[in-house]
Amino acid sequence: MPSMDLSSPHMLNLEQSSMIPWSGGGERIYAAVGGACLLQRAGELSVVEYGLDRVLQTVSFVSYGGVQLGPWWHEARVDWLELNESGHLLLFRHTRRRLALLRIDTGEKEIIGSGVSFVQWIETSDAVVAQTPTHLLIWYSVWEPQCVDMSECVSVSAVSVSERRVLLEGGQIQAIVLDEHRLAFNSALRSGDLKDCAQYLDAVSRSADVGSLWCQLAEQALTGYDVEI
Repeated sequence: MPSMDLSSPHMLNLEQSSMIPWSGGGERIYAAVGGACLLQRAGELSVVEYGLDRVLQTVSFVSYGGVQLGPWWHEARVDWLELNESGHLLLFRHTRRRLALLRIDTGEKEIIGSGVSFVQWIETSDAVVAQTPTHLLIWYSVWEPQCVDMSECVSVSAVSVSERRVLLEGGQIQAIVLDEHRLAFNSALRSGDLKDCAQYLDAVSRSADVGSLWCQLAEQALTGYDVEI
């Protein structure tokens, strides 16, 4: 990767420089800011301390549909980001392959995966599929990032998600079928349609194990004082 030489010959009577990996162009350089250098480019502001050959922090400002999302601090550039269909959740991946989730309404950010090479929203849902070097990760509702299904997949690579299937290459298994029951249930639960949730679980209770979903529905109903459910 190309590098950039940042020098400070007039700062505090010290001759210090930093050599950092850098690609692209169009940046603005503010070379004397309290012992550091500021690099501004394409909605990001990076901080480099003279004498250290690395970027200390980067703050991003992202606009979507005329609305500014951020700022938030992170230590590497963002190479992929995408909103869910409702526009309430933003997923983005650092160049260091860490996957982060940003809640638009509160501004809360959480790292939910590391070493992520592939990530994709599942259409018409708040579900996400991602892959690390050792596991395939499926969040049927990324609103609860701690609830993730993990499957070992050392010799295969996820390439896309289509028609509720994760398509794979490099192994004997060509696809993993997603759980339609959980996708439909989580979508209805998130929209607050508890009666539809109950009717749906009644309809599939003979053909699927939905005990844990009934527990989620009961908890949501108690929270909303919905005694009918």
